[in-house]
Amino acid sequence: MNKLGTMALGLALTMVALTAIACSKGNSTPTKAFKTYYNSLKNKDVKGLKTIMKKKDLEEIEAEAKKKNKSLDDFIKDEVIEQVSRKIPAEMPETRNEKIDGDNATLEVKDGDNWRPAKFVKEDDGWKIDM
Repeated sequence: MNKLGTMALGLALTMVALTAIACSKGNSTPTKAFKTYYNSLKNKDVKGLKTIMKKKDLEEIEAEAKKKNKSLDDFIKDEVIEQVSRKIPAEMPETRNEKIDGDNATLEVKDGDNWRPAKFVKEDDGWKIDM
């Protein structure tokens, strides 16, 4: 392999490694999981939303989707994202007081003049919002 090919291969491998690292840290804290949740709803990103949903919630949603003869992704897009995204603020809400207790956590999210708790559960691949 020539020098240019070796450099290109090295650069490609570095980019793959950096992407893997960035993706693995996406839900490394409840605050980051909430940001993923908000941005996924805002951008109507089914794949992103699924990354922060608990396995149990995904299973229940998939059962509902089957009852309506829809794929999981279509059901999430049509039923979950469309309903919830109407209620989210235009800008990312303020958050505060992240509290982690083992595999459970809470994060306060500003809702108008009030602060409301958002609950999270830690699963194998990071923090998930507890719907």
